[in-house]
Amino acid sequence: MAEQDIPAFEQIKAASEGNGPIPTSCRDAGTFVHLHVHTEYSLLDGACRVKELARRAKELGQTALAVTDHGVMYGAVSFYRACLAEGIRPIIGCEVYVAPRGAMEQPIPLTEEGAPCCMFG
Repeated sequence: MAEQDIPAFEQIKAASEGNGPIPTSCRDAGTFVHLHVHTEYSLLDGACRVKELARRAKELGQTALAVTDHGVMYGAVSFYRACLAEGIRPIIGCEVYVAPRGAMEQPIPLTEEGAPCCMFG
């Protein structure tokens, strides 16, 4: 069986037992997952079409993919369905901004409190 056909955890286990090469990166082990992805639903920030995104993730051998559109989740259902159709595990998230002093305040620089964060469910 070719190395790329072995699931990542089996490859890592074999390497730890001295029965195979040690993966040099997450991509080599087949465990790389994009956790910060904007799709066509992130207005003015994302251009990825969800169906093509899921198809490409599968082509690259990824087993999971996240969506973290800006402050919206109305693309979650189409993303979920596209991932399932390609055999990819969907991870639903959203990039949100926390405004500790109120929504009407100017954004706080990233070096201070209130930086953007991604939330996954």
